[in-house]
Amino acid sequence: MTYALAAGLLGSIALLSFSEAGQATVACDLAGTCSIEREMSRVRGPQTLMDWAAQLEYVEMMGGEPRFAGAALTPNEYKTFGGIGAVVCQFGGSRRTSTAFLVGRFDVAVTVAHVFEHNGRWMRPDECFYTYAGPAGQIRERIPIAYIRTQWQLEPDSYGQAASDLAVVRLAAPVQLAMRTMSLTRFAHRQAPVVLVGYRTDLGVDALKRKSRGRVYPRPRKDCVPFTHDVDSRNVAPGAPLIDVRDNVVIGIHTRLGNWLNGRQECGTRGNAMIVMSEWLEQTLRVEIASTPRAEED
Repeated sequence: MTYALAAGLLGSIALLSFSEAGQATVACDLAGTCSIEREMSRVRGPQTLMDWAAQLEYVEMMGGEPRFAGAALTPNEYKTFGGIGAVVCQFGGSRRTSTAFLVGRFDVAVTVAHVFEHNGRWMRPDECFYTYAGPAGQIRERIPIAYIRTQWQLEPDSYGQAASDLAVVRLAAPVQLAMRTMSLTRFAHRQAPVVLVGYRTDLGVDALKRKSRGRVYPRPRKDCVPFTHDVDSRNVAPGAPLIDVRDNVVIGIHTRLGNWLNGRQECGTRGNAMIVMSEWLEQTLRVEIASTPRAEED
């Protein structure tokens, strides 16, 4: 589906399902009009040689200034970004974590697909759970997973393709402590100032939700995904939303290509990538938002 076609189907609505106080409503229109206050301040941290090396590919190639992670969310930001949690899967003595964010309902979350697959084996829903941490990093909720929908499983021809590394997770119960879900839209621009909000890959070490700032750029080689970003994403669990700071709308999903490709697909470069909303993700979310929870039978 092209962007023009999607826009025509959505009419004047650009976003998929901003939800607050338990109901799905639309927060923004195609003109980008939103009620959430914009915050444009930059966050900086230590600048070591390894810090610079981690982002050298983007800073030198794209131009611009590197940003560094580590800023805790303010109380207001915890409300604004309350729809961001994490999915943790445990199997064979190993643990996999992805950041996930609620869209449209308090029991529907979006994340990446590759965390649910290991050496050709897909995780069962009972091996995973959704967790939500409070402002001090304390785990406040731990919700079982009802079922998992991944594009790689449902469309086998897309397996291993970074642009299709998408999953929609249905929770067994709604998240109680989140005050709102996240707004998600198709990205129709070439660049954007963004904030990345997510958790560490090891929640056992640190469950504090943090933010990092930067910019989204087109990738010079578009063989895997069309966009990259210069946000400091070290130790950030994949699946974290990339949020346009001008309206607090999610425009993409963070992943790091070199961490999971393992030779399955050759990319021109490795490192940060932004996965954008696809036709598959849009249609899957529409179905899940409109449906009632059910057991996995497919």
